[in-house]
Amino acid sequence: MRVYSDITRPINLIACGVFRSALAYLKLEKSHPTLRVRFLPSNLHLQPQELRNTLSKALNGTLMKNERTVCLYGSCFPDFSDFCDHHGVDKVPGHHCFQMLLGSKRYDNIMKEMVGTYFLERDLILHFDKYCLEPLALQEDEIRRAFFKPYRRVIYIRQPADPDLVPQAEELARFLGLPLKIRDANYSYLKQTLVNLIEV
Repeated sequence: MRVYSDITRPINLIACGVFRSALAYLKLEKSHPTLRVRFLPSNLHLQPQELRNTLSKALNGTLMKNERTVCLYGSCFPDFSDFCDHHGVDKVPGHHCFQMLLGSKRYDNIMKEMVGTYFLERDLILHFDKYCLEPLALQEDEIRRAFFKPYRRVIYIRQPADPDLVPQAEELARFLGLPLKIRDANYSYLKQTLVNLIEV
């Protein structure tokens, strides 16, 4: 882990838009006044090379100003951690945003409990057509069945600020032919992990 000596330097948190609701809830800027949060579009994970290029520009901009930077992303393209090391920034540990929203232990337990879990969260539910249905041609029954054959259930990770998305989650689960479970997000893991990196 990197060691920083000047705690007055601005701290940039570059995050996937998936975490917008969680970070608004945590209000880390109140306890860390030098923290600046910047969100990148969540649909960039559909285009790994575009995500890499966009992140490179964002990270280069902060490093040129000699500012500390933390990256809040899962492993959304190959060698993501190496990419962050190359740019001299800290990445929040975790391979998936779902892991960060649930907490690492809860996520691991869910994955051990049943192989083949498809996760939904607010952003994916609200933009399922754009993120999944259209690019994957899931309107076609045969394609949809083939794509979701490995999955055995859907879990909707409900966050405190979510509107009532249960009916839409239920509709999506029926469309995918999978049973639905609901698990409430737990931000304690995400908060502690971020604080540990911010307060280095």
